[in-house]
Amino acid sequence: RVGSAFAAVALDSDASVRVVRRGDDDDDAFGEHTRGPIFVATRVSDLDRVIKCVPASRVCDLIFTQGGLLRDKWLAERGLENTTQAALFLSAVFGGNMNESQSGNGDMHESQLVDGGGMTVAIGRRAKDVVDLLRDANVLAKSVDAETFKKAALVKLIWTSAFWLLCDVYGKELGGVGSVTVGDLVDEHDGKMHARTEALCGELFDVAIESDEFGFLCDRKDAIVSDVLWYSRHIPTAVPSREMAISEMGFRNHWFLRENASRKKYSSSLHRALLREAGVET
Repeated sequence: RVGSAFAAVALDSDASVRVVRRGDDDDDAFGEHTRGPIFVATRVSDLDRVIKCVPASRVCDLIFTQGGLLRDKWLAERGLENTTQAALFLSAVFGGNMNESQSGNGDMHESQLVDGGGMTVAIGRRAKDVVDLLRDANVLAKSVDAETFKKAALVKLIWTSAFWLLCDVYGKELGGVGSVTVGDLVDEHDGKMHARTEALCGELFDVAIESDEFGFLCDRKDAIVSDVLWYSRHIPTAVPSREMAISEMGFRNHWFLRENASRKKYSSSLHRALLREAGVET
């Protein structure tokens, strides 16, 4: 979805674009005779296969749009510390539909990017390419320093782990898959869903700041949770994909469970209970 929307924006700006989709035949040299940035907008679970297809000379041009899900250790193990990352706060719309579970990849020529509150950030040598591309889509993005990016990464990590889960659990209770949006979770009338949403986000924050990567944010809980809710209010009709979340579980919810198990400081009781309700192993 996001990759198709990015390609549509670039094409509308008369840029030379080559789109390589998941499932295309592997081409170990697909980047050798091209120039410019390589936007990688695929599921985290597919990244290792993608990276193997990129010539060594072009690794420095990679832009990972999964910012928030890629930990420092994972990048270092693959020699990707100097690549560009983007933490995207936006939604890809196809035919007016933000429901990731229903609209599939869509036709890139019918796609549109919706800004999620001006929070998108990028870091690395190709950060300006992210800013420039998204400007053409009327999405505000900034090139930032490492500390600012880490804060945004934690906001996105919490959001991607909490909101698919809450939409899935409440959707099953209240009318079926896709019936509860992220806007419902933060602004529904009786406040029960909102309270549970804030509680889950706070619980995930408490686990994350015990890690070496996010510990410096320990006094930013209110600000981080507020940013998570702010993002949702700017894409209120979005329904995150359960299928994608399950495929990326090791980088999302299970990362929190692993951190919690290693630190043994927080029980993560709400998180675990919701995962069990969603039928996910804990």
